[in-house]
Amino acid sequence: MTTPSIKRQQHAARGGIFVSVLSKSGVQIVNLLAVAVLARILVPSDFGLIAMVMAVVGIGHLFKDMGLGIATVRAATLDQEQINSLFWISSGLGALIGTLVFLAAPLVAALYQDPRLLDITRVVAVSFFLSAVTAQPVALMRRHMAFRALATINLSAAVVSQVLGIVLALRGYGYWALVGAALAGNLLTTLMSLSFSGIRIGRPRIAGELADLLSFGGHVVVFALLGFFALNAHNLILGIYHDAALVGLYHRAFMILSLLVSQLADPLGMVVMPVLARLQDDLPAYRQHYLEFAALLVAFAAALSVLLYVCADDIVAILL
Repeated sequence: MTTPSIKRQQHAARGGIFVSVLSKSGVQIVNLLAVAVLARILVPSDFGLIAMVMAVVGIGHLFKDMGLGIATVRAATLDQEQINSLFWISSGLGALIGTLVFLAAPLVAALYQDPRLLDITRVVAVSFFLSAVTAQPVALMRRHMAFRALATINLSAAVVSQVLGIVLALRGYGYWALVGAALAGNLLTTLMSLSFSGIRIGRPRIAGELADLLSFGGHVVVFALLGFFALNAHNLILGIYHDAALVGLYHRAFMILSLLVSQLADPLGMVVMPVLARLQDDLPAYRQHYLEFAALLVAFAAALSVLLYVCADDIVAILL
């Protein structure tokens, strides 16, 4: 029997999925168009350099907030003192990780034996702090199911960053066009998230009951580490044994696949967490929702796999 509470969650979930998928579609269209344009302006090695850097330093993004963003979404109750503490913990971790990445830039360049990676890594280090500052505002919007606000932020950041990247590429900035676009997207996302979330930031302090949130965040980081290595080990290995051009070609093809898969996976992930968080004390409803979400994702992935396999040549010819 479906209770009114479950019906409300189902309605909220369907509405959130619709808005999120619609937003994601817009972002994907923008990104795919940018891929097609940039692939005709830049050379494969430009893309390869960015992929090589992120294959090493990207692991820092897993530690920038220690999973506290997801812990915020999941928490049964959350007060202002906890929110303020989590914001400053995340921001502090982001600053620390960014500093470590900046200092590690010579090691990254030495690993790949490519001096161009030195300055790229140092600039990319800024994104760790921006992402950490963004983590709690975004988590609060997800917690309150403010999917329209999130959609506006994501689409705006995608348009601005990709347009800037294309402009910089046309002006001859090469791989710096990709770096500049990514940094601009992070900065705009941070500013809009702080504004749209309505988060109230107090003076820096660590207070409130945080043990459960920190414990859950630690488990999230361990799980994310496994996913990071699964998605980036190939770029690292290719970068060590081959040049940036080959990594760039591989990364472009892999990015197309990732963009299409994330068309449903990302919106589902954004909606599923707050919905399941509200049902964590109702195991039958929790199980029902989880299985429905998983079945939807598996069906989409299976259909997409067949489509990409059959149309691979045409997709690459059109986009790249």
